[in-house]
Formats: sequence, structure tokens, C-alpha cells
Amino acid sequence: MAAIAAGAGDGASASVTGNDTAGSITLTVAALAARRSHSEVVRLTFAVPYAAPPIVLVMPANDAAWALLFGRFVRHGHAASVRLRQEDVTETSFVLRVGVTSLPREGDTYAWNYMVVG
Repeated sequence: MAAIAAGAGDGASASVTGNDTAGSITLTVAALAARRSHSEVVRLTFAVPYAAPPIVLVMPANDAAWALLFGRFVRHGHAASVRLRQEDVTETSFVLRVGVTSLPREGDTYAWNYMVVG
């Protein structure tokens, strides 16, 4: 299950295909998000909690997400990015966050693949 957070902007939608060990996350933004450094964009909750926080790997799965990874979009003088910090991984969920600036464009769809080891 994916919960959409403030960093994705008003009207954003998210979906997840897969399971607790691997899958894809798709996020579509509807409106330009307000600038919120390091705010949550999406939170994925595991169906079954892990005994300890697992290792989670996230990789861009479409051109829009790849462009974020390589800093192609610049807003407020900083490249827009989405990242996973290991400290945001718990036994029950993990969080994707924006960097120091918000997602760059209205209406874009971003996709990431994830793999969980634990």
C-alpha cells in the first residue's frame, strides 16, 4: 500500500504493484508541490512487518524518475530529486523523500522499482 504525502503536491496519486520483497511504485503529480526540503513524497507499508528494518533498494523505472536521479530538472537553484534514506526504513514501511526542492512539473508520472532484502 502506498500513502501519498505532502511533498507530492495536492491531488497526487500513487499505486504499487508487487509485494513486500519487490515491485514497482508509480506516482503521478497533479499540482506543483510547495517547496518542502526533504519532505515525504510517498510511503510504502509492508503487508507483513519484518523482524528488523530490511535493506531497501530503489531504482528509477521511467524517464521522468531517471531525470530526477541525474539532476536534469532544476528549481530554486537546486536539482530536484527523490531519494530513499536507510534511516527512513522501518520494520513496517519505507519512505521516498524529495531532496532540497520539490518535484519539478505538474502532471508528471514517476516510476521506481524496489527490492527489499531482510
